[in-house]
Amino acid sequence: RQRREGHAVHLLTLTRGEATRQRHHHGYSKPEMGRVRFEEMQCVAEVLGLSSLEVLDFPDGELAELDPRVLEDVVARAIERHRPDVVVTYPVHGISGHPDHLVTHAVVKRVGCALRERLGVPRRLAFFSPYPKGSKRNRPTCTLPPGSASTPAFRSPPKISSGPRRRWPATGPTGASSKSTGRWNRWPRASASSCFRKRSIRRWMT
Repeated sequence: RQRREGHAVHLLTLTRGEATRQRHHHGYSKPEMGRVRFEEMQCVAEVLGLSSLEVLDFPDGELAELDPRVLEDVVARAIERHRPDVVVTYPVHGISGHPDHLVTHAVVKRVGCALRERLGVPRRLAFFSPYPKGSKRNRPTCTLPPGSASTPAFRSPPKISSGPRRRWPATGPTGASSKSTGRWNRWPRASASSCFRKRSIRRWMT
């Protein structure tokens, strides 16, 4: 969609994903799996019409063992080169909890905050969170820069494994009944990255 609307979209991946368990089903070694997934990424870039694709060769599944300053330098150089308005990365839980996703979140958030203070980019840092199972669309959760309009940030509802059920308000954001607004639910307050927005934001799903 962003490409159709004329925006540049650049993709940076830190690893080739060679450590995936799927390699066992195909009988691939890690180097072979890395080559296969690299070719897959070329197809992704072509199908999506990406402005650029950069696939790095850091060891898959081992980012937590590396000096984070090395990763920060790589991410910083990519942001400085492309000067994006929005940077999208993993949310704090890494979606699947994969260690590499958690490291990537921390690295990108730190670099994004530092560069915004120094260069003014990126204007927004977005955390991609999939919709609940069965939903047809995915969209990122955005933290808004200071002084921006009070626009809701979207994310999937938190998973609650135990404890008492929350009692949701009877009315939606416009005062309409939650029954008449369908899928509307309001979730608890959550603080956004302090460098992008210094006040807490309310997140709800429509």
